[in-house]
Amino acid sequence: MPNDVERLAGLLAANDVSAARELAAAIESTNPAIANIARSAHDAPPSDATGVTLQIATLYLFGGRRDLAVATALGALTADASPDIRTSVATIFLGAERYVEARELLHAVIEEHPDHREAHLNFAAASFRVGDHGAAMTSYARAFDLDATDLRPIHNMIEMFAEIGKWVGALSALNLSRQGEPPPEVAIALDLAAIQLTQLAAGVFPRPRVDAASDKCVRDLAANAARRGPRSQLVVARAFIDIERYAEASALAQSLAQRELTLAERADLYFIEGLLAEHARKRELAVDRYAQAIAADPMRSDAATNALSLLVAHGTPDSLLQIQPLLAKLDPGARAASATLAFNEARYIHKAALPIGDARVCLERVLTLTGGVGELADMARDALKELERT
Repeated sequence: MPNDVERLAGLLAANDVSAARELAAAIESTNPAIANIARSAHDAPPSDATGVTLQIATLYLFGGRRDLAVATALGALTADASPDIRTSVATIFLGAERYVEARELLHAVIEEHPDHREAHLNFAAASFRVGDHGAAMTSYARAFDLDATDLRPIHNMIEMFAEIGKWVGALSALNLSRQGEPPPEVAIALDLAAIQLTQLAAGVFPRPRVDAASDKCVRDLAANAARRGPRSQLVVARAFIDIERYAEASALAQSLAQRELTLAERADLYFIEGLLAEHARKRELAVDRYAQAIAADPMRSDAATNALSLLVAHGTPDSLLQIQPLLAKLDPGARAASATLAFNEARYIHKAALPIGDARVCLERVLTLTGGVGELADMARDALKELERT
């Protein structure tokens, strides 16, 4: 007997939109992801027939009908053989464990479009599943090089090595894999993966001069980053801060300050300079750099969060007066979407003796944005109880 997911896919395939809507609504409480896929399919414009076919294939896959998923995906491929569609079809093949076919499809896409990032990501996943770890590493590294702001390739690479050897063994496998001299775009991805694996294995990244292998990894990463573009260097600088290698992060930041950067890259650099200033206990400089990050990119709620934290902690009238002008520069949507910023705004309102109702609104927004789950939500609930007592 077909399950609900398979039935939903069948209704959509038969273009029975009304029945599909009813079934999607019935299962939404227990399976919102499936209901959302179905909603996207039955609400899609007629011009997106191929996209709808792929969503139906995805539903079949979720419903355990790999045969129907593959057959439906192949139907989409017959209608549209564009690179994006071929890559999406390969994703269905991956889910159906048809790794060889997925690789063949993706290899053809990459041959024609070497900068197709999703194709590299999926080719890497398929390569790992057929045991070609070298090809997997190269494609993950290439995907990272194409967009260093998205760390999925690094995380996927770590999961790959973890599956091979489970943390300590994974680090050994990674070190063995880099015999010889990999190209810079591969080397930098391997270095970042090695740093994260070391953290997972040891719980914390070793301090300088404690572990020779870790120090070498840091030196290699710094050297390889110097040969890459600003985006990769910014990611590496942030990674160095995360493992408390501030000298290396500072050296990269100073070099980047002399380069021509996009506004988004300049905002990232200002944010990194703010973190470095915080570490050096230079509060005023840190706040200035965070403010410049917001000026360069009004979506940087993380910069606003950090600046507010510093200003509220300092707590002087002059510090508190800087907060409203800083918030005014932030995009309203970015401001409304950040739970940590909302919590810091509540702290500011309380510290500045502004209306309690405004603080309550901020704390309730924290609960909404977090779904009431997690440490920040617990802190918001405690703060709301404290407000009730005042």
